[in-house]
Amino acid sequence: MIDRETPARGAFHIALAGVIVPVAAFALSGTLAFQALRQPSYGVDPEQRVWTRRLVLLAIVDALVMIAMVALLAGKASMPAPRVAVAPGPRIGVVLDARDVGHGVRVIEVRAGSPAERAGLLPGDVIERVDGQPVDRNADLTEVIATTAAGGSRALDVVRDASRVTLTITPEVLKASPARRSIFQRDGPSEPIASGVASLAAAWGGVALLLVIVCAVAARRGGASPRPLTFWFAFAGALAASDVALITAHTITGRLVGGDSLGGALVGLCAGSATLLGLAVLWRRHLGWEGEPGGAETLPTVVTGVAYMVAGVVRLGIILVALGPLLHISPPDPGREIQDLVARGLGPVGIAMLIFAAVILAPIGEETLFRGVLLPWLRRFLGVDAAVWLSAVLFGIGHLRYGLYLSTIVVYGLVLGWARLRTGNLRASIVLHMIINAVATAVALSRL
Repeated sequence: MIDRETPARGAFHIALAGVIVPVAAFALSGTLAFQALRQPSYGVDPEQRVWTRRLVLLAIVDALVMIAMVALLAGKASMPAPRVAVAPGPRIGVVLDARDVGHGVRVIEVRAGSPAERAGLLPGDVIERVDGQPVDRNADLTEVIATTAAGGSRALDVVRDASRVTLTITPEVLKASPARRSIFQRDGPSEPIASGVASLAAAWGGVALLLVIVCAVAARRGGASPRPLTFWFAFAGALAASDVALITAHTITGRLVGGDSLGGALVGLCAGSATLLGLAVLWRRHLGWEGEPGGAETLPTVVTGVAYMVAGVVRLGIILVALGPLLHISPPDPGREIQDLVARGLGPVGIAMLIFAAVILAPIGEETLFRGVLLPWLRRFLGVDAAVWLSAVLFGIGHLRYGLYLSTIVVYGLVLGWARLRTGNLRASIVLHMIINAVATAVALSRL
């Protein structure tokens, strides 16, 4: 956010690279911070002072990272073992509920002539245990079945209606299905509209209240009157309209095909993203905020932004993983949200819809709203750093489903806001956002 180089600024960027060896990062950033504090220019150069303070903050974070790494390596905190991708192997011939809500695995379809059909497994059955071991998610069942020895069998504890049955099944290496199922083939009963609306209201009600309070206080302290209540209700309305469009499109599609489907979810995602983009573009043009002074080139900003995101998320991730056992939280699975959506596979049309919505529409829409409308508005009555932080925190709160790990989304928001102000336009922040979503989508698709 500054234009000219300072010694502390250069030291800060060197210290960021310390994340390559997390345990030793504190030695680097701490040493550089100590040297910067001893520089004569620290007391007289405001810019040098700002970057020195940032360097000190980075050293504090690296100290926490070092403690977390030592705790993990010493066994005082355990890192959950990552799920290892299982090579294609034995299968039982079922399609599972792509919503993967946990508490057992729900069977949607049983393939004709498959081991599941011969064992008596039926659509609607919920598999709770395999050989006495609980299976909570689709991936749990897939992994257990795929590791079955040749000719071996498994005992499935199944809930069917109000009764429980135990079935013995012998997994086999199945040939590929002769034809791919339509993405609009139903996966199960449609979710009631009320549940989606209630979830939307709960999420955005808290966000609306937070920003109303913060902006009202900031406007009073700044002596300006940027009408925070009016602005925020419009801002929250744009986000709510996007969610309503997603829920409505998904529900209508579900009614047409008789239940939830992968295609319906993708149609909803496209509708929600398109609505957000359209409203954000119209609002931005109405306000006349087409660009601001910045001047930095897009490509160097994107490259630096990627480095910032990696350095920040890795540091924060190590700390959160170390705290996981104490706080009873599990690290997020990159791409899991998308993977749950496409758990039973995508054809070319489904992949195109997913990429269009998640990698193209959503980043453009969110950046236009958060960094194209919200951030410039906040700068009118807040300092630059406060505006970037507040917009990033609100961006993170919009991802409440991540729990404590929404703090990583805040890191992304900080970098995206920095890119917006550094270049004076949205190109770099949109590209960075597309990179984030493309990586998550690629991780999800690679597991299919």
